[in-house]
Amino acid sequence: MKLGVYKRIVELFKETGSVHKAALKAGVAFATAQRVLITEGLWKSELSERINHLKKMGKTVSEIAQELVLSEKCIQAYLPYRRIDK
Repeated sequence: MKLGVYKRIVELFKETGSVHKAALKAGVAFATAQRVLITEGLWKSELSERINHLKKMGKTVSEIAQELVLSEKCIQAYLPYRRIDK
């Protein structure tokens, strides 16, 4: 992802307070905006925290998906991006 889009998502979220609105205004998928905000520590949910806890315990995306009865794609949407240089 381009750094400009990444920063734009963060700015829009701070302006609107809404992941959905930030995604729409930045022209990205909701899951993309959500992952950027999770990565930056600006947004979290009970599910995102649970997924991240399981990941830190060493579980794979596939194992987490099976345990939580969710798709692997859903699990990936709740995992942070690797940090990029700012």
